[in-house]
Amino acid sequence: MRAAEVVPEGWALGQALLNAGHARLSIFLGRLQEARELLAGAPLVGGLGAAELRLCQGLLQAALGRQRDAIADFTAAAALATDLRLPYLRTAAFLGAAEPALAEGQLQQAEDWLVDVQMMAEALGFQRLSGHERRLRGQVLRSRGDYAGAVGAFVEALRTFVRLQDRLGVACTDLAFGAMLVREPGAGDARRGLFMLEEALGIFQRAGAALLAERAARLLAGG
Repeated sequence: MRAAEVVPEGWALGQALLNAGHARLSIFLGRLQEARELLAGAPLVGGLGAAELRLCQGLLQAALGRQRDAIADFTAAAALATDLRLPYLRTAAFLGAAEPALAEGQLQQAEDWLVDVQMMAEALGFQRLSGHERRLRGQVLRSRGDYAGAVGAFVEALRTFVRLQDRLGVACTDLAFGAMLVREPGAGDARRGLFMLEEALGIFQRAGAALLAERAARLLAGG
């Protein structure tokens, strides 16, 4: 990231947070070049602004498939949030790091971060993050061949998101749960998995979540 210009500190923080928020939305919508430009054009700041921008950089790297770079950005954001005593941001950053770690086959590292997330989420009532922790826990258990444990974790995640009326959380869980049922013989009913993937695709399409919709469509097509 670079400084767009030398600006007053208060304005710089506000602009950095604004850029971070817009970049998050751009990533969600699949506009990755737009997100890249927003992050590159953000003022150079410290504190909360730096932590939020680094977290968004991790989201962008993950969306681009640069998993190791994503892990580096998420863990840097977690370190900044720890220093600033921002527990929600710290927990979100470790949750973010766990997903690319899974993609890289770093199961133990992902699990260690999820243990941290679970403790913080339960202690401080971060229910949405707790739901996503259970979703990723299910993916770890799937990777270890523990399909019964994975089903239990996915069901807990779904219950959390239904209680919170978080349809995107439901869709993300359907995506992971459905993929396991479709791809893993012996994990469960493959037809149920297809239904979950179709449900996830519909939610993502209605929300404009382009990259997640593409992933669901690929799985439905057997990719």
